[in-house]
Amino acid sequence: MPGEISADAGFPEGSGPASNELDYHSDVGEADANWTASGRRDLPTADRMTESQNTGKRRWWIIGLALLYVAFTSLATHLPLTPQVQHWAERYDKLAHLGLYLMMSLLLGAAFWPRRRAFEWGLAITCVLLTADEVLQAFVPSRHVDVKDWIAGIVGAIGGWCVGRALLLWRARRRLSLP
Repeated sequence: MPGEISADAGFPEGSGPASNELDYHSDVGEADANWTASGRRDLPTADRMTESQNTGKRRWWIIGLALLYVAFTSLATHLPLTPQVQHWAERYDKLAHLGLYLMMSLLLGAAFWPRRRAFEWGLAITCVLLTADEVLQAFVPSRHVDVKDWIAGIVGAIGGWCVGRALLLWRARRRLSLP
């Protein structure tokens, strides 16, 4: 009817949200058929764009979070220690290095994802930053360079790489098991 807006407005005939699945599948091209056969959700074209845009926004949030974490870690490892923190640091220093650099490696790997070897890049950058942080601590009062701290950081960075690779493997297996 002229002047009336349908639920399929803006979509090719038979492919809008109001159309049934049978019509949608008969109207899609070969690339769309492959897309649905790969195990991804069956979304209309407009929803696919929205999903892609959301992934892009999510990616920038992860990059921003990784950069903030790197800045925080670099700042925290170069501040002089107060006597109260010094006592705590003597007891839990290695554990703190392990946890800080595990998370940094994981976040940097996630920031590089979906590129190839994303978590390897995260591991490499974390190791460079870890080494620089440890060497620069020689110039900070109440801090000292310790090879055991460096080893704990390397173990943490490798742990972040392992967690990232395990998550990618889990995600790939989950995608393969989808109908």
